[in-house]
Amino acid sequence: MDRHTIFLIILAIVIIVPLAGALIWIAYDEHRYRTKGSKQNLMFNELSKGDYIWFVNNQGVTYRKVKHIKYIFRSDNRHIDRIKIYYGDDEYVEVYASEAKSFKHNGCHTVKQAAELEYKRIENARNESISDFKGATSEDIEKAQKKLLEQLNKIK
Repeated sequence: MDRHTIFLIILAIVIIVPLAGALIWIAYDEHRYRTKGSKQNLMFNELSKGDYIWFVNNQGVTYRKVKHIKYIFRSDNRHIDRIKIYYGDDEYVEVYASEAKSFKHNGCHTVKQAAELEYKRIENARNESISDFKGATSEDIEKAQKKLLEQLNKIK
């Protein structure tokens, strides 16, 4: 084999092996989310690295993986005051110890099904509000017309 062939083989190994590793890691992470994440039934004080947190907003439910947890103690250094659950470099959820024995805190959940139910509740309320807004009766239109005519007469 000549130098060019060896160089191409080494170059292919250097590119293909990390790419394959990244694809395998992504597939494993997605599999872990679907199996472990959907069955997770933990409170905030039971979370550890690798567990999941679900966030509910108007667009839907998103999840983040817990990177690490920091415990903040009271001045006596014996009792936990707060728990910081980091899911990003500088992104975290801060939960007071008195509130840590729950599944929900400020729009984030530790149980996937609860987060999805919360989103469905928000979505149903939004859809109901939109349908109430769009549903104008003939009486509503007549009242609006009378009000507009009164305002126009006052302007004259």
